[in-house]
Amino acid sequence: MSNSRYFQMESNNDERLNNLANKLATFRGINEDINQQAINDDSLLNQLNDSFTTMASNIKDSASRLARTMNMGNIRVFL
Repeated sequence: MSNSRYFQMESNNDERLNNLANKLATFRGINEDINQQAINDDSLLNQLNDSFTTMASNIKDSASRLARTMNMGNIRVFL
């Protein structure tokens, strides 16, 4: 194989290797973006879960107070 052919093949291989390295860097960037978005989404879901848990507890407490109030009203009616 002649030197010029060898250098041409090496040049082509270097170019392909650089293209692959660039694609890999792009995929790594996309992977990091997806990971960060997943972290953000998880945090948001945890906040929503906490909010719904608090809301459910507040509704339960309000329902209990309403039931006690209504029961007290029934006692007064019968007195």
